[in-house]
Amino acid sequence: MVIAEALVSETGHIDRVVELEVEFHNLIATASRNILMGHLLESFVPLMREAIPAAWRTRKTSLERQRVHDAHRRVAKAILDKDAKAAEEAMSHHFDDDVYIGLLSYE
Repeated sequence: MVIAEALVSETGHIDRVVELEVEFHNLIATASRNILMGHLLESFVPLMREAIPAAWRTRKTSLERQRVHDAHRRVAKAILDKDAKAAEEAMSHHFDDDVYIGLLSYE
């Protein structure tokens, strides 16, 4: 949850946001105990370092940025609560509503 909260406070510092996003998603992969997911995520890090700043630039309003922060909090809370179903649902929602939309806006 600490990283999810740090993302809120660091929103204006894109280099720090990128590092926190990578760390957050690495922790999710570790929590999943899925070795394949960890390796896949590791291979995506170079892409994430380019895509994350581009995605954040598409979030023009505080409401759009808040939606992403809320999604991160939901994922983190579900993991902390050891609620696999809630974590899966929160991550799916985050990907569908935030990550996918960001990728569509990537130029």
